Amino acid sequence: MSGQIFISYRRDDASYAAGRLYDRLSARFPGNQIFMDVDNLDPGVDFVEAIETSVGSCEVLIAVIGKQWLVSSDEEGRRRLDNPDDFVRLEIAAALKRNIRVIPLLVDGALMPRSNELPDDLKLLIRRNALEVSHTRFNADLGRLVTAIERVLEKADAERKQREEQERSAAEQRQHEQKERLEEEQHQTKVKQSAREKEEKAIIAETAKREQPAPSSKPQLDQTRPESKLRTPATVLIILGSTLAGLAIVWLGFSLVTASHDKTALARSPMPTPTLAPSPTPVPSATLAPSPRSKPPVTPPQSQASATEAAKEKLVVGFSQVGAESGWRTANTESIKSEAQKRGIDLRFSDAQQKEVNQIKAIRSFIAQGVDVIAFSPVVETGFEPVLQEAKKAGIPVVLCDRAVKVSDPSLYVTFLGPDFVEEGRRAANAVAKLTGGKANIAELVGTVGSAPAIDRKKGFEEVLAKYPGMKIIMSESADFTRAKGKEVMEAFLQSPNAKEINVLFAHNDDMALGAIQAMEEAGIKPGQDIKIVSIDAVRGAFEAMKDGKLNATVECNPLIGPQLFDLIEKIANKQDVPKRVASQESVYYQSQAAAELPKRQY
Repeated sequence: MSGQIFISYRRDDASYAAGRLYDRLSARFPGNQIFMDVDNLDPGVDFVEAIETSVGSCEVLIAVIGKQWLVSSDEEGRRRLDNPDDFVRLEIAAALKRNIRVIPLLVDGALMPRSNELPDDLKLLIRRNALEVSHTRFNADLGRLVTAIERVLEKADAERKQREEQERSAAEQRQHEQKERLEEEQHQTKVKQSAREKEEKAIIAETAKREQPAPSSKPQLDQTRPESKLRTPATVLIILGSTLAGLAIVWLGFSLVTASHDKTALARSPMPTPTLAPSPTPVPSATLAPSPRSKPPVTPPQSQASATEAAKEKLVVGFSQVGAESGWRTANTESIKSEAQKRGIDLRFSDAQQKEVNQIKAIRSFIAQGVDVIAFSPVVETGFEPVLQEAKKAGIPVVLCDRAVKVSDPSLYVTFLGPDFVEEGRRAANAVAKLTGGKANIAELVGTVGSAPAIDRKKGFEEVLAKYPGMKIIMSESADFTRAKGKEVMEAFLQSPNAKEINVLFAHNDDMALGAIQAMEEAGIKPGQDIKIVSIDAVRGAFEAMKDGKLNATVECNPLIGPQLFDLIEKIANKQDVPKRVASQESVYYQSQAAAELPKRQY
């Protein structure tokens, strides 16, 4: 896709270096993936519009910075960077705003600019890890750049495929729902049509029955004979009158005979004194003898009734877990499963394998199964609103566990149970200040991009950082909460030009910190001494590392929330009110506490 790699440079500063960079990248990537104005723009094209379009679609922006990049001026002697419409400023500001990978490429001995030398919309550039390129090491230095770009594009491609899969899944779901609606409409139409046909047949039958002449005991005359011809109205009236007169005579004779009989009976016997017969006592229905053709009702044994009642009352809970990316998550899963078993709850468990699309499918499956309550720990904050609306429409309450979501309607979930990630970030920053006396050049290992822990822990950490002018983040990169990625990203940090400036590592979880410790040891660096390490989770592995002097502090994030979770779920199932936010209790641990606390850790 055009514009996946964007080269930003000034012609009067580093055009030669930018040209060599373009040639080197073209040897590895297709030309239509690299945007560079002189090679990609046709005559007459709107330059600003083309830049905005290309930066809006790229995954990597390389900011080529030479010695004149910062001080380059226009015809009137004004610094170009101070002009809001400066092309280079627009390019980099747009990339920083999108939070894509921005790589400062220092050429010809240029230095990284300081924050106070940049306009406000470019100040975040100083937090991006720079790559220094020299003429003598040009190919080797660009080899590292190409490797970094490959990783970014691979990740972007994976995310694109995931988005496409989500869109495809959503489209399939819409088609399925539309098909079901159509089938239901067709079924209802057939039912109504069948009912109308039956009603019409019944009307026709009833009409025919009414119009059919009464059967006569006399033999029907042959219509071919003269007497079977249609009678005249006068003839009909004569016959009708004769019939009525005959009936009147019969009725009068019957009345006279009845009256004579009653008088004779009355004269022969005196009138008896009337007595009331006692009314029969009603027999209770339960004592009535059963009919020979009907069986008496069978009363189930008490044990059978109890079992049936228990089956009806058994709570069914659907739970979608993020995955098994860390020891913390494994302990969290075990706590939930064991507590559900202890309470006799029917737990329908699904592992999302750290994919949002898998969680959405699982939640839809829970809705289809008609579970009583849905609980899940969201992979990321966004993207769940449609499926949560489906759960609400189905009348199934939802509980957020460990992580939150961003939705426009807070009623889509009942409560959120989990740690305060912002406060964890604050505690981590205070631990760094305590360990360093407020002077630290920090390398940061960020969690999964877009996840609540990564966003909130970074937010809380930077809130405290603002109070300490001597503490700053000099490089930051996502390692996806995994140990393997933590090692990989730390290796890249240690190969950067300013690697020797790092004296603190802040990792958003213990597993990334443990991977980084391995990278440091392989590079000959003493973790916990040469570089202080603060992380979050307080898993057993972190306490072992603290005991060995390799990790300095860990902020607790308690995974054993099974009992709290099912307390809330049972209250919700019983229509009881619960708080919208329920926090877990957590602490901060240092090396001096590790030996005593290690035997107590359950995870």
